Amino acid sequence: MKFPILCLLITLTQLTGCAYSNIGRGYSYLDDDNIREALPLFEKAAIEENSKEAAIMASFLYMSDFQVPLNLAKAEEFYLLAEELDGGYYSQIDQYFMPLAKARILIHDDDDENDAEAMKLIRADRYATYAPVLRMLGKAYAFGKGVDQNLAVSARLYERAMEYDGTDYSLISYSWWLSAHPAVEYRRPQYAVQLMEEIVPDYQGEGVRNRSYVFDGYAGALAANGRYGDAIVNQQKAIEYLNQERADYPDFAERLSWYECRLQNYKKNKPWHMTENQTPYVGSAGIDFCVPETVANNQ
Repeated sequence: MKFPILCLLITLTQLTGCAYSNIGRGYSYLDDDNIREALPLFEKAAIEENSKEAAIMASFLYMSDFQVPLNLAKAEEFYLLAEELDGGYYSQIDQYFMPLAKARILIHDDDDENDAEAMKLIRADRYATYAPVLRMLGKAYAFGKGVDQNLAVSARLYERAMEYDGTDYSLISYSWWLSAHPAVEYRRPQYAVQLMEEIVPDYQGEGVRNRSYVFDGYAGALAANGRYGDAIVNQQKAIEYLNQERADYPDFAERLSWYECRLQNYKKNKPWHMTENQTPYVGSAGIDFCVPETVANNQ
């Protein structure tokens, strides 16, 4: 995930001799799209150096849910710490990322009354070209979370997110919902495969991050097109890569049951679609993306 506002901050840390501080190193890892290495450095700076800037970034990154498993409790912990700490010289971090961290927490907690407030926080003009926010809005409109459901608006937001995203995250997320969204009218499985096949070759090599996430999405798109043999092969790859990633991040283990469950669907020549009573938001009822009961009933 690229953070455009951080380009200036990374330059500043280098000019002021802070490039080798915990915060400076954290930003350097983010510039290389390496959230896994960046997050512990921000945590350390927040706790040991009382850095509000680092606490905000730690909270924000704990809700990214790509390279690091989404952790609502940790995000809240560092958000509350940030509120207690002095902002220092980096007020732009406070102004830009503090609302985003809060919005991500509000939309994933158990209080649906918070959802509209979360949407208001991320509709500011300064986020108009920021892909992570466009993704958040796209998913919110796809599921009516904090806004009235509008599938056409969701699709436009995801297309805009892909346009401005310096990574593959928006493409992967959009492709997944084009394959698995509960509303038939939202699904575009052929387009989903087309999108994924643009990037899959880049994730074949050893040491490439996010391979399990990519191949799980690719398998879902293939199954949505009735290509179950190919879906099985790629879902098995996703499981293999996930088991490798669990060595460093044990919290990813919760995804294993989802991946294996979807594999069972594909072996029964069934695609996997979310049902109307499921939601993709942690902290809300129905978060399980795939449970044994849905294998037999999912159509």
